Amino acid sequence: MAASHHVSYTRLTNGDCFNRDVTSVFADKVTKVPCAKSHNGEVVGSFTADNGAWPGPVGMQAIVGQRCDQAARRYTTSRPAEVGIYFLYPGRRAWDNGSRLVVCELHNRDGSRRSGSVAA
Repeated sequence: MAASHHVSYTRLTNGDCFNRDVTSVFADKVTKVPCAKSHNGEVVGSFTADNGAWPGPVGMQAIVGQRCDQAARRYTTSRPAEVGIYFLYPGRRAWDNGSRLVVCELHNRDGSRRSGSVAA
């Protein structure tokens, strides 16, 4: 990928690097960038959450925590201490419209950007 471009977080795949507003887990659009460039997120996995009522942020943390942790361990065996495991998931409106995709990501705990892949 040569250039940056805006995409829905649902179009990200393992190894993609991107920038988003790290203060919101409901950021629908992200800016996909090459991992060599400055970025604040790197995809380590994704999965489709089970159907049911929208779990909200606390419920989603319970659903996602272990699955994203496992995805991060499969992705890289040596994660720097400053890098945390986070996730993007659908807001209530998107959930009610059938979206269930959860994207697991790694980014710096302080919200700063990094260059290069965590997996490298």
